[in-house]
Amino acid sequence: MAMEKETLQNILQEHLRWLESEGGEGAQAQLQRADLQGADLRQVNLQEAELWEANLQGANLEEANLQSAQLQGANLQGALLREVNLLAAKLQGVNLQEAQLQKANLLGAELQRADLRGADLQNAQLQGAELWGADLQNANLQNADFWVAEFQEANLQGANLQKANLRGAELWGANLQGVQLQGANLQEANLLGTELWEANLRDTNLRMAQLQGAELWGVNLRGANCRAANLEGVKRVSIEQISKVESLFEAQLDAELKEQLKEYPHLFEKPEGEE
Repeated sequence: MAMEKETLQNILQEHLRWLESEGGEGAQAQLQRADLQGADLRQVNLQEAELWEANLQGANLEEANLQSAQLQGANLQGALLREVNLLAAKLQGVNLQEAQLQKANLLGAELQRADLRGADLQNAQLQGAELWGADLQNANLQNADFWVAEFQEANLQGANLQKANLRGAELWGANLQGVQLQGANLQEANLLGTELWEANLRDTNLRMAQLQGAELWGVNLRGANCRAANLEGVKRVSIEQISKVESLFEAQLDAELKEQLKEYPHLFEKPEGEE
């Protein structure tokens, strides 16, 4: 049964008192397993609230403060979360399918095994977020900031990561089949053993990235900057593909592949204007 509006308002008021008094007055919101489907929670302050396994399907939480909230296993399918503050929130196993998270603050959020299929995270902030084992199939992640985020064994198949910042991100063992990465920054990213079949890496920054053992069948590498990248042991890559990159200066390659690329000496020259 859905929680009555009056009951919810009382809980929110007491929680605000609890926050403002640093625990001296009021009471922390205990909304675990609460039925809040479709609730209007715009701009509410639920910082540090207990919301694990709550039903927030289709709820409106735009610009709400959920910093450090406990949301493990919650259902946020189709929820409106634009510009929400989820800094350091606990979101393990949460259902965020088709959720609207544009410009959301998810810095340091724990999203292990979260379901983000079809979610919209354009321009969201996810620096340092933990996303290992998360399902991000067909998610819209354009211009999102994933600096040093962790995606180990995550499923990003068909996701849109155009112009996203993935510098230093951990992506080893992730499924990146068919991912759109045009213009993305993957400098110093760890892509060991990733499946990149038919991914679009056109004009991507792969400088100093770790790509050992990555599957590159059908990948578009035109204009990609692979300076000082480690490409040892890459699989299913053709000379035609790799010859289209912008630079292989200081890149690490298998001896056989390097020999085959001798007819493209410009790839190994130091790029003009770079130190």
